[in-house]
Amino acid sequence: MRIGVLADIGQAVYHVGDEAIGHAIAHDMQIRGHEPVLFTRDPAHTRLWMSERFATAPSMAFPWDPDERQSLVEDLRTALAAGDAYGWGMRNGFAETVRAIRELDAMHIGGGGNLNSQYGWLLSERIATALIALHFGKRVTLGGQTLGPALNERDRADIAQVLPLLSHVSFRDYASVQLARDLAPEVAPSLSLDDATYVDLAGDGSDPDRRPKLVATFSSDLEERAGHRIIPALAQFLIRLSKHANAPVTFVPHMATPGEGDGDEEVHRRIAAEMTAGTAELMTITDAVTSARILSDAEFVVTSRFHPAVFGLRHGAAVLALASTGYAYARMEGVMQNWGVDGYVLPAPALLSHESARLTDAMTRDQADYRRHLSGLKETAWARSRNDRDRLLAAVDGHSGTSEHLENEIVGHSAPPELLEVRDGHMPFMRRSAQSEQAEVDRDYFRSLAAAADREITAYRSSRTYRSLNLLHRGRGRLLGR
Repeated sequence: MRIGVLADIGQAVYHVGDEAIGHAIAHDMQIRGHEPVLFTRDPAHTRLWMSERFATAPSMAFPWDPDERQSLVEDLRTALAAGDAYGWGMRNGFAETVRAIRELDAMHIGGGGNLNSQYGWLLSERIATALIALHFGKRVTLGGQTLGPALNERDRADIAQVLPLLSHVSFRDYASVQLARDLAPEVAPSLSLDDATYVDLAGDGSDPDRRPKLVATFSSDLEERAGHRIIPALAQFLIRLSKHANAPVTFVPHMATPGEGDGDEEVHRRIAAEMTAGTAELMTITDAVTSARILSDAEFVVTSRFHPAVFGLRHGAAVLALASTGYAYARMEGVMQNWGVDGYVLPAPALLSHESARLTDAMTRDQADYRRHLSGLKETAWARSRNDRDRLLAAVDGHSGTSEHLENEIVGHSAPPELLEVRDGHMPFMRRSAQSEQAEVDRDYFRSLAAAADREITAYRSSRTYRSLNLLHRGRGRLLGR
């Protein structure tokens, strides 16, 4: 079968996690005898960075503005009702995408964190892609997503309308499964591991010249959220961890523009500059498969990004995740829960506390038990998540199947009391962050509606009808002596 795969790939700023998701899904479909077609922002970019063996098609770049993107979805619904899918595509520059969807046997909307209003242009793109595929009679599946948590009113309605139309729905965290059930009670979503967990380490990519023991990855927005003191605090924390591990910290960027030294590469340089000689090694951005391979022998991973945690847990590394937003905390908690780990997602400001040194001691003391837990769980987690992927492809083929969910089957490993105490003490920061993010998407939504109303009023006042009515009103006033 020719199956479309929509992932957030082909961007100028290379994002290891999203590219790994696209690659893993396409590879899995290919080895099962299907022909995947990767929908990407830049087909040439995807063929260069991923593999020539995957067919490509252009994806649809929706506008950022909430009203504009949501109105585009409404226009699509109107066009589909009139049988005018191609006309809608032509008017909006998406004709090639519509044509490519029409030629598929099925469409899969791949995983990632793009079903929320913070990245609303990606959400609307996925809604539109599903609607077009369904219009052409294709089965549509969705897997490995995080849903929300921040959603404006109209996005919630769009998701609630589309989810019941899909042949298979799975999410990568418990919170998303519950939110999907709340939005669309008739849907029975399953829980699976993140799609990038399956990235093929034996195929594409290159063999890294080193496989470090201690890996760190930090996002460029960490300082904006956690404050300027987080950079020296991270440096001191990593120096202590380096001494415990008797190995340098290798900084592995997961999001940057190749050759520009920006994004993760920039923040890594700043942290490393605060560290003592011999404790830090810097890498530049590389392709997703190679990036995953670099982490395959890691013993410790410290990260504020999601997919270093995915790769680290997959290979049995002790992962400490730092969250600076409510969205990041929800995703990190989700991946940890899938591996039965509690207490290893800390609000980033926790490293600013006087307890930071105790955290290092506690983490290194717990390392062996943590890694034994992951090793013992690996086969169970993989088997159950493979079962979900079997169900997904059965749904693509038009068959139903039984599924053993990952839920309620995880034997837990809890972090030492020191980490739990510090985490709990900083949870008000995470709750405020989540509330702030919801307030931001609501604010953007209502500002967008107000701006659209202003444009309509301005257009009306410039119209011939308004001018004519205004002249008639003034003429009537003169005739009546007013």
